Order: sequence, then structure tokens, then C-alpha cells
Amino acid sequence: MMRPGLDGEPGSAGPGNGPRFHYSAFGSVLASDLEFPELRPMERGPSRWTFRVVDHLPEMVDPVQFGEEAIYGDVSARLHRHGGGHRIEVCDTGAFELLPGGEIHWRPTAEPWWDFGRGHLLGRVLATALFLEGIHTLHGSAVQFGDGVVGFLAPKFTGKSTLALHLCRAGAALVTDDSLPVELTPEGVLAHPGVHSIRLRSLQEAGDAAESTGRDGKFRFTDLATDRRMEAPGPLRVLYLLRSVQENEGGAAVVRGQLPGPLQIMRLLAFAKIGEMLGAGGGRFLFESATALAERVRVEELLVVRDHGRLPEVVEQLLAWHGGPGPGTPPGGSHPPT
Repeated sequence: MMRPGLDGEPGSAGPGNGPRFHYSAFGSVLASDLEFPELRPMERGPSRWTFRVVDHLPEMVDPVQFGEEAIYGDVSARLHRHGGGHRIEVCDTGAFELLPGGEIHWRPTAEPWWDFGRGHLLGRVLATALFLEGIHTLHGSAVQFGDGVVGFLAPKFTGKSTLALHLCRAGAALVTDDSLPVELTPEGVLAHPGVHSIRLRSLQEAGDAAESTGRDGKFRFTDLATDRRMEAPGPLRVLYLLRSVQENEGGAAVVRGQLPGPLQIMRLLAFAKIGEMLGAGGGRFLFESATALAERVRVEELLVVRDHGRLPEVVEQLLAWHGGPGPGTPPGGSHPPT
């Protein structure tokens, strides 16, 4: 099998060779056979995960299927536990094996789409690896303000990535886009950094620094200054359930409001990153995590007027609610992306 190498040229890499690339991902280091343009390169050294592209995976021993997640059309992802570890099978992309010690092997389909493989690894595969460590990953974006981390949970195509980009341009620090890992500790709830790039449907939103991401038609924005990225876990202050509306009462561009406790838990369960793939086997963990989050973190509905021209008002209000720009922003001004 031909695999992408340096500069996108075909090359060979596999278990017999050391990983060529090292990246910052989810607050740790990912060593990889495959290039990840959406990640920040790191110096070679110890890694939390090692990602290898392989030609073969052994047969599963006594496999037990957890659940299945519909992705699009008739394409789905299925999670299995078996004698050698855990395996995620994606119909049009291949199989990902999660092994002890942080090894992750991908056996692609015959004619792989490499961008899909990278996307699955940074999404459901690493979310599964974190789940096995007891960390709950939510489908959302997050930024760091002066008083802590604020997460925005929403379905696809509802503006959470656009909002995160505008907040970062106003001085907040990017925590993650699309996958938000949260950890319950005795001291509080920590939000872990994820991927420090933002994927947008509009080239106009991303600006001149945007790069095409491939077949999904989205553009990737990675041009954030170093101090506009949160690199270590930080306290999670609030989770907003983002909803776009035509107008708000009183004409405000954005309003927020509390939800009843049971509804908070239900909505948090709905935004579990790999909830369907975990199935009934992971249901207890997800329910306990959602319940604890609702008890220890504010969970509110955020109603944002669907009008791009009013985004500056939304950003200004969120900055006022959450202590202004994130740590490291100079007094009297904010850092633009550089």
C-alpha cells in the first residue's frame, strides 16, 4: 500500500519504522506516520499516542460490539471490544485499533481518503481513547476567557466554530474546535485542550490564512498566535447549549437562560461525542458524567440571533459576562491572529 509521506508524496511507513511526525494534540503529543496539517508540529520525544498506518490487523478475538454511530448515508462507525483491545470500524475509511500503551493502528480501505482518516483519528478515535482513560468528550467548541473556559455545544452547522473564531479574534484563547474533553477531578471540572484549528464552511470567515480541508468542503483556519491557544487543562466555568434564533425578546443579539436540571442532563447526553458508538455499554459512564457536569458546572441555553452582522454584539456581551479576553492579552487591547 502506498502511504503519504513528506510533502504529500507517497512513501512508506509502518510498525517497523519510527513515526516521522510529532504533533501537539489534546494537550499531549501525538507521534504519527501520517502528516497532520491541522496540528502544530513538536520536537521528537515521548508521546501519549503513537498512530501508525498498517497493511493488516489481526482477527478480533471474541469481539463484543458496543454500539454504532451513523455518520452519513449508509456509512457508520462501530466500536468493538475484543481480546487485543478496542477496534473502531468505519465503512468507507477502514479500521482503527486501540492497543495498550497508546498505540493506535489504522488499516485503511483499498483506496483511502487520507483526510477522512485524519478526521476520524482526531474525532471519534481519540475521543474513544480518552473515554478509556475516564475522560468524557463533548461535541463542542470552547475558548478561554479571563475567568476560565466556556464551552459551546451545538449540532453541526449551527455556528459554534464561527463564534469561537470571532471570540479568539477579540482576545479569547482557543481551547478546542469540535471535540471538548472534560475531566471530573476532586478540585473541579477541567477542560482539556483539543485541536487548535477551526474548521469553517465559509472562506470569507476564515480569511486569507485559510486552507482547504478536502472533501467535506470546509476550510481550516490555523493562524492563531501562540498565546491565543490554551495549551494545558483549565477550569470549565460554563457550558452553553447554543441555539440560533431569528430574534430574541427585547431585541438583544444574545441572551442566556437556565434549564431545569433533568433537561440539562438530557442535553449533555445528546452532545456526547461518541455516545451512539459507545451504546448501552458506555451508557452508565455517560449518564454519571453528564449528571456530575450538571451539578458542578453551569449549563445554560444561549440564544444567538442568526445575523452575521450582529456577531460583534454577541462577542462583546460574552466578553462582558466572562471577565474579558483570556490570560495573556495585553491591557487595553486584544491580539489578532498572527
